[in-house]
Amino acid sequence: MFNKLSFFSTFRKASTALVWFLIFSNSSLAAEFNESEFTELLQKAQEESVVPVMVTLPSALNLTEMREKDSLKKFALVNEAKKLLSELGDSAWKTGVWNNGLGQIGLYATAEGLNMLTNTSLAVKFTSDITRKGRTLAYSFDGSLDKIEEIIKRKGNATVEVFLNLDTIDYELGTSTKTTIYRP
Repeated sequence: MFNKLSFFSTFRKASTALVWFLIFSNSSLAAEFNESEFTELLQKAQEESVVPVMVTLPSALNLTEMREKDSLKKFALVNEAKKLLSELGDSAWKTGVWNNGLGQIGLYATAEGLNMLTNTSLAVKFTSDITRKGRTLAYSFDGSLDKIEEIIKRKGNATVEVFLNLDTIDYELGTSTKTTIYRP
């Protein structure tokens, strides 16, 4: 026979447990990360002041959304990236940030910034930015970037002069200064 009192008592207990779980659960409010990798990143950040990390934003696009080119979704991604950088404040560099437009950004974070990433709702997950090295190596075949990084580690800053190698690369500025066309 059905006992209403027992049913509602059990339901109330289950509801209360669910509410407490949601209140104290960080799983929906914090970024995912690998513990051992986090320890390595933290140590490196303490030694070198910052480390490159790749962060997946909450509104990251799936394959269907990539094909649809939803401008509202992309606007949300830009906003999420700005909010995350604002939340991190001085715990992340303002320069050296990349954004793939699909829901991932790369940035340089301090040890404090790494700890902040573990507790933010503005990141789904974060990891070491293994793509960063490939980006810079493509432009540093002569080892000049490595030398600049060594000076920065030793002195804390470096004065650098950057110029286009006009003799080997044929280029043309596009209609906006952000567009450059290279010809082999």
